[in-house]
Amino acid sequence: MAPGSASHEHPPQVASSSRTEEHKKIAASSKANVASAAPDPYSYAPMNGALLLLRNHNAINYRTLDFLHETNQDYIVVGTVGMPGVGKSTILNMLNTNLYYRDHANEKSDKIFPVHSTINLNGENEVKMYITDDRLILLDCSECIFGHTRKDFIQYEQDELKKMMILLKSCHVILVVQEEYYNIRLILFVRNKVNPYNASSQTRGQVENLYKNIFRNSPSFSITHDTLIETTGNKQEAFNYIEFPALGKGETVDTNDHLKETILSLRKLVYAGRETIMVNNCTEKAWGQALVKLVDSQEGNFFIDKYEKLKDKYNLHNHVKIVEHSYRDPSGLHFIE
Repeated sequence: MAPGSASHEHPPQVASSSRTEEHKKIAASSKANVASAAPDPYSYAPMNGALLLLRNHNAINYRTLDFLHETNQDYIVVGTVGMPGVGKSTILNMLNTNLYYRDHANEKSDKIFPVHSTINLNGENEVKMYITDDRLILLDCSECIFGHTRKDFIQYEQDELKKMMILLKSCHVILVVQEEYYNIRLILFVRNKVNPYNASSQTRGQVENLYKNIFRNSPSFSITHDTLIETTGNKQEAFNYIEFPALGKGETVDTNDHLKETILSLRKLVYAGRETIMVNNCTEKAWGQALVKLVDSQEGNFFIDKYEKLKDKYNLHNHVKIVEHSYRDPSGLHFIE
């Protein structure tokens, strides 16, 4: 009976082992097919809204990089720079707004970046990212207006300098948004008396002459606008000036004809260099990897090194006392003799 029982038990063991080997071969072949399959160049992971890219102290959010495509090279990175409350988020939202058809059932495209009704006085520094359907990688920077009142204002200023360097090195287009012509607070008293819809040639000429004088000794820049595009020749960069009409506060913006014309002019300038950019562009995923290296890099920078020398020269750590209750003292800090 013992040999008979052994003969009955042995065949099922052989059969099970053969089936296991077949399953392993099928699984291995399927994994090889998945690994060898190239990513679909027309398949993109959709974004339902803006995601946080850089947190406070320039800490990168790696989850945001999952939305970058593996092989696509046809994209433009657009960043914003400006004081709080000047309209950086609003202008980025306009770049992605359909000017001729509004889907009231789905208005997320008009509000991809939240528009704040109040100014961020002493909040955290953040950079949010959103990728449009036509592969515009939009970077929205938010910073507080009174950074010098923070207890860690020295570290804050260093982070601000590094963030500016990151934007200048990683963006194809930088939108410098400002609400006053000369960026001088006292001029606001005069400017408030001017019609906000004033776009006369005299006003435009004054602003353009101002920027031409600023960039006079910088041959890599030129001044252009929507009605006169100058030939840049061998110049690699151009400074373009666009004047937006006054916009009302709120999440939705009434796009009148004047505003539509201005938005189209801005889009024309943003998309104008797309073919040239794509020739020298890396893939979106490679751009994300370069951004990670740039954020984590410990290499010195001229502006940051200069700040470090000034900080050590004037011994800011020991000669600055932060006011605990800044609302009691307008200066916010005291320099100790």
